[in-house]
Amino acid sequence: MIEKSLAHPTRTVFVDQRHLEEIAELTGIEYRVLASAFTGETKDLALRVVKTAVAQKPQGTSEDWQRHVLTWAKENGSGEYYPGYWDGYELTYEHIEFLRSVGRL
Repeated sequence: MIEKSLAHPTRTVFVDQRHLEEIAELTGIEYRVLASAFTGETKDLALRVVKTAVAQKPQGTSEDWQRHVLTWAKENGSGEYYPGYWDGYELTYEHIEFLRSVGRL
């Protein structure tokens, strides 16, 4: 299913750092959790999952909502939990040092 932005019906809007930081600020869910769960996903999907987490436990804590988001991401293969997401990445000391040297870390 392809989801389009309501503001721009001809393009799909993906989550970015700004969106995730805003969600983290509003809900108390850690940014790193949101980033790992919604990397490469649409903004609407991220908002829908977080809204569902909050709606199911309105009196819950940010940790409860965070747990819900992580469980959902793992069960649905979302973000970094997408099968094959890390394939092709060589996370060695040398590679990390290279990323640091070019300003990516």
